[in-house]
Formats: sequence, structure tokens, C-alpha cells
Amino acid sequence: MASACELRVRDGASEMERETSAYVEHMNNLLVEDEILVEAKKIPIAEPMSLFKECRDGVLLNHVINAIKPNTVDARKIQRSVSVSKVNVNGTKDAWEISANHNLALEGAKNLGVKVVNVGAGDLMEGNRPLVLGLVWQLVRAHLFSDISVDTHPELIRLLNKGESLRHLIDLPSEELLLRWFNYHLRRSGEALSVANFTKSVRSGEAYAVLMRQIAPKLVPENLVEQVRAAAAAAAAAAAAVAADAEGEATVAAGSGLAAGASDSGNESSKENGGDGARDPATAPPSQRPPPPTARPTAAHALVLEAAAKLGCRKFVTATDIANGHSRLNLAFSATLFNAHIGIRLPTEEEIAAMFELIEQLRARIAELERLLAASEAQSAERQNDLAAARAELATLRTAHAAQLARLAGEREVEVGEYKRQLAELRRTLSSVTHENDALRGDADEQAQLSARKMGQLAGAVEGHMEQLRDAVEEYGARGDLLGGPEPLARTVAALRHDATAGGDYDAALRAHAGALDGVLAAQAGRNEAQRAAHERLKREQGRMAEEMAALIAAQLGQELAESERRDELGQLNGLLAQLLGRFRDQEAELARLREEKARKDHMMEIMTQKVKEIAEELKDEEEGAGPCARCGRGGKQKSRLFSMFNKQ
Repeated sequence: MASACELRVRDGASEMERETSAYVEHMNNLLVEDEILVEAKKIPIAEPMSLFKECRDGVLLNHVINAIKPNTVDARKIQRSVSVSKVNVNGTKDAWEISANHNLALEGAKNLGVKVVNVGAGDLMEGNRPLVLGLVWQLVRAHLFSDISVDTHPELIRLLNKGESLRHLIDLPSEELLLRWFNYHLRRSGEALSVANFTKSVRSGEAYAVLMRQIAPKLVPENLVEQVRAAAAAAAAAAAAVAADAEGEATVAAGSGLAAGASDSGNESSKENGGDGARDPATAPPSQRPPPPTARPTAAHALVLEAAAKLGCRKFVTATDIANGHSRLNLAFSATLFNAHIGIRLPTEEEIAAMFELIEQLRARIAELERLLAASEAQSAERQNDLAAARAELATLRTAHAAQLARLAGEREVEVGEYKRQLAELRRTLSSVTHENDALRGDADEQAQLSARKMGQLAGAVEGHMEQLRDAVEEYGARGDLLGGPEPLARTVAALRHDATAGGDYDAALRAHAGALDGVLAAQAGRNEAQRAAHERLKREQGRMAEEMAALIAAQLGQELAESERRDELGQLNGLLAQLLGRFRDQEAELARLREEKARKDHMMEIMTQKVKEIAEELKDEEEGAGPCARCGRGGKQKSRLFSMFNKQ
């Protein structure tokens, strides 16, 4: 029996042969204790390709279904004494009974969740290989996936994603749950690996090596991953060298064929344009392209299979299947690893109690942080109110200041207008005074000229009279000594006046001229005095105007000084506002820091809550605290106590 359960197939076999061999091996192991089939020599199946013949009577398929899930098919209805060779023999019921067996099998497969679309009893009776192989695969898959569920393995709650509900995890299809389990162990390994499917993602074998190191670290070599990577790198280098050699040979061959091809260039051109010449596979239609080459297995894949054998899981796949990413067989191999070494355990009651205690501490800390955050928010709100009040006050001050500036600007414009008017008036007055002064100066000059002319005339008249007087003195002789010596004119005039008074009428004209001269001199002196008085008045008026201009300038400077003081006051208010804004920004920064701290604590709380669901830590001993075994039923009490505690929380 043992030898039947260890059926192997060579890597060089066809894909159908490898797939059939894998399913036959699984069926042999599944039905190894079925006495009816063993006695009938239907089990073990020694030749894998005979599977299709063994399935034609429907007996084997019904037994497989009941082995997966007992009593799915009513065993009393299975017709075991039938022979496919008698189907066409007249007078026998074998054809009807075989058809009934197949209908039982198809109905039972439906009850297992298997899709049996386009498969009928006739197809199974005829041994249609693709349809039979597809049905067998679905039965094998149903058996492998029967225990891949949260109900069977509560420890799979550790696969919950952040924010995901337990109901969603329970409702996941088994294949997706298996993929999530695979990636869970890859993440825990610390390697930058993940699998998105059971084809391309597993071709290198590296993901399988990391998975087996995680789920069974005691059974596989410690350096398995490094060995697989080294073997894969060596295989890649060898393949690259072979490709380079092949490319070089192709280049040489192409060069040697240039001469021969030159003469046939016309023929080649005609062939490329629709002749019978060879077509480049890359440009050929899909229907004419050759099938893609099969990837060759490497030492890395052999190392993976050796490690799987140490885990008791070298089933379904060959090195070729891994290298080519056979979806069905790699899926079955991954399910075999899951069922044999899940690598996840439930936490103990002590670990759960410790986690709940830690959660309570975190909740208390979060409550304290929330209290601090609320106090900080209240303080921030108060400061925001103060800032709003300060802003309102500043806005009021700005409005009042703007109004005051507008009023002062208006008053200044009025005052400046008045100053301009007064200045224009003063300028007109100064112009008038200057004009009057110029006129007075002209009159004074004219009078001075007139006086000079009159003095000249008078001097001439006096000189004439003196000549006459000399003549008269000479004529009379008695008074000649009166003119002796250099006597002044006044004395002479006085003497003349005396002589005129004493001497008679002959010098009446001289006296008249002398009197006129005194009057002219007196009038000229009066005019000169009037001009000096007018000049003094002009100086005083100019001094008064200068004082008024100085007063206007002083007033203007005073206004500018007042405006400068008001600008300084506005600058102080702006500085106060800047200080208030700075304080407000500091408070906002503190509030943001507290919020970030709360978010971090919330994140820690979420992580710890998830850890309660997922499990505290990974222990290396897979059997300690494990869930109830599907066969022996051990560990059920611990799981029930665990779920009761989890539900209470």
C-alpha cells in the first residue's frame, strides 16, 4: 500500500501525464483504506493513465466523493457489479447501471460545490480525458480545501487585515484564504516577497523555500533560502552563457550565408511579399507561431522538492511543474503544505489575559491623552477667542485711525489751501510794496536830479550875482576888503542879505533867489525824510512777513511730527498683533502635536486590538496550544475558552 501512495512521475512526461499522475497519487492515498476498492483491485492505481479507464463505470468516482465527505452519495445505490465491456451487449443492463452510477457521482460532486457544467454521464462512460481530468481535479481540490477555512482553523483570524471584519475573512473563498496565508508567512519572514497567484509568482521556487522555513523551521535546512537563491542565480548565469553562445553561432551562420543569399535576394523579396519563404516567428500570426518553450527545472527546484519531502509534502508537483508555474498542481501543493503545517497557533489564555491588560493600559493612556487634548483644545479655543477679540480691537483701532488720518488729511488740505492763499496774498502785498518802493526810489532820484539842477541853477545865479557884486564893489571901491580872504558862502550870503537890507533895491533879486534856495533845500530834506520813513516801513513789513512764514513752517513741522507719532503708535499696535499671532501659531502647533500623539496612540490601540484577534506572537512549537484536530478532536476546550474570552471582549 505504501508504495502505491508514493507514486512518482518523471519531469520529462507530458503535462497531462504529470497532472494525471499527481491526481492518481492523491486518490491512492485518499482511498488506501477503502476495502471494497482494494478488494476489487481498483486501488491502488498502478498506471496513472489508466485513471480514465477506471472511471468509466462510475464506481471509483462515487467512492472518491464519499471519501471526501462521507455519505454524500448513498453507497447502497452504487452498482459495483457492472462491466463497461457489456455496455453494447444485448440483454444486459450494464449501460443503464453505469449511467446511474455517473449520475450519482455528478449529483454528489454538486453537493461538494463542484461545477459540473457540460459534463454528462456519457462523457464519463466514454472516458473523455479532458472532461474526466477536469472533474477529478475539482474533486481533489474540494478535498484539499475542505479544511482551509476559519471555522476549521480559528487561528486564521491572524490573517485579518487592518479594518477588516471577521465576517469578511470567514466569507473569503478557500483559494484566496490560502493565498493570504502564503503571503502572511512571507511577510513574517522579513523577505521582500509576495505571491499574487500560483503560477508566475512561484516559478523560481524562492517563495516556497521561504514559506517552508517559516512553517517548519526545525524540519528544513536553516540556509534553505540561500541555497535556492544561489542555485537559481547559477542556473540563470548558465542560461545566459548558453544564450550568448547560441547568439554568436547564429551571427556566424548568418554571416556565412550572406554570399549565398545575395544571389537569391530577388527570390527572398518575393517570398517576403507573399511567397513560400520562411516567416519570422515574431511577426507570424498567432496561429502559425510555434508553442512557447517549456522552462527547464533547475537545482533550485530540486532543493524545494527535497525540503518538501522532509515535511512529508512532496506531492502533486514536479520540478518542471514549479518551473512552468502549473496553476492546478502548484495550488494543490500549497494546499498540501497548509494542511500539513499551517504554522499558526492560537494564543494561550495567559497571553490573551496579558494582551487584554495591555489594552486596558493603552485605553487608560488614550483616555488621559484625550483629556489632555480636550483641555488643550479648550485652552486653544480660549486663546483663539482672545486673538479674535484682539483682532476686532485692532480692526476698530485701524478704522478709527484711518478716520482720524482722513480727517487730519482733510484739515491739512484746508490749512494748506489757506496757507497758500495767505502766501499768495503776502506775495501780492510784497509785490505791491516793492513796486511802491521802486516808485518812491524813482521819485527820490527824480527829485535829487531836480534838486541838483536847481542847485546848479542857483549856484550859477549866485555866481552871477557875485560877479555883479564884485563889479559893484570894484565900482564903488569902498567895500573891496569885504571880499578879501576865503570866506564861506553863508557868510557872503548873510552879508549880501545885510547889504540888501541896508543898501537898497538893486539886490532884491538876489534875496529872492536866496529865499527860494532855502525853501528848496528844506523841501528836499523833507522828501528825503519821507523816503527813509517809507523804507523803514517796508523793512518792518518784510520782517512781519518773514515771521508769519516761519510760523507757517513751524506749524507744518508740528503736524508732520504729530503724524510721525501716530505712525509710531500704529507700528506698536502692529507689533502687538504680530505677538498675538505668534502665540496663536504656537498654540496651533502644540494642538497639532497633541493630535498627532493621539493619532499615534489610536494606531497603537488598533494594532493591539488586531493582535488580540491575530495572536500575540509566533511560537516555534507548532503543537503547543494548537486547534482541535479534525481526526482526534484534541484542543477543543482551549479554543472554546479562547473564543468565549474573545467574544466577551
